[in-house]
Amino acid sequence: MKTLLALLIVLSSSFSRADSIGHAELQIAAPWVPLTSYVTHLSYDNGNLVIPMQNRVFYIPGAAGVPKAVLVVTGTEARIPGSVRWISEICPDARPKYFSEDYSSNKQTRVRQCLIVNSSFAPFLFYRADSEVLQAAKEQGINIFKSGYSFRSVYGSNGGALVRVNLMTTKAFRGLQTLPDSEQLHEVAPELVAWGEALHSAVRKSASSLTGELVLPPIEFAN
Repeated sequence: MKTLLALLIVLSSSFSRADSIGHAELQIAAPWVPLTSYVTHLSYDNGNLVIPMQNRVFYIPGAAGVPKAVLVVTGTEARIPGSVRWISEICPDARPKYFSEDYSSNKQTRVRQCLIVNSSFAPFLFYRADSEVLQAAKEQGINIFKSGYSFRSVYGSNGGALVRVNLMTTKAFRGLQTLPDSEQLHEVAPELVAWGEALHSAVRKSASSLTGELVLPPIEFAN
């Protein structure tokens, strides 16, 4: 009986759990480790409506205290009665080694979508030195890598639900070994764009659904 119980504990610990992050219900499991959480605020309609957003940060441990990946998931706490105008969250233009896709949402305000895949990502240029992510990493003795890849996806629905995911990885990240849907990759490797597109599909589904379920694409690293 004790052997069976121990086996059940080991098996159950390997299963993913749902982590509520505002509207998003993130399915997450080892090797991800929680790093920190904090609250920010989202402004709609040029500041006429402001609501809180939950942020949770996780990381995958690596050698010498340098994580293989850092994950930030953000979700609004509640939907807004009626509809909102997405004047904020504008998706930036693409450039070399910086793939972006706005899915035509920059041209209208009913929803907001943006996918960015940055193959020359520098965490210390992206984050302020006093940011919640870098401060939490410093306090726990985690040394964030100097350069790598970044995948950012956001979807804001007409009902005001927003889900945002930012995955930052070392350059050992393999991406998704399939062809991307996009034809213009802006000098970003196709396997990285393909993974970003799969991430955005998951984020869009989470923000648009009643359950908020968020399942990340497979995350693998080269040896």
